[in-house]
Amino acid sequence: MRSFLARYATSTPSEQMQMLHEQRERLLEQLHDSQKHLDCMDYLCYQIRKQSGTGRP
Repeated sequence: MRSFLARYATSTPSEQMQMLHEQRERLLEQLHDSQKHLDCMDYLCYQIRKQSGTGRP
């Protein structure tokens, strides 16, 4: 984060926008990866509940 802020402080507005865009893309990818993991966990929980005959979480 420090290196990002250092580069950000010494860059042009165009470069700043590019850096922010790239960071946003990385964060969005992480978010999507986390959502996939949550979906898998939810599916596994569903399968366990279905096999055990309980409808409870």
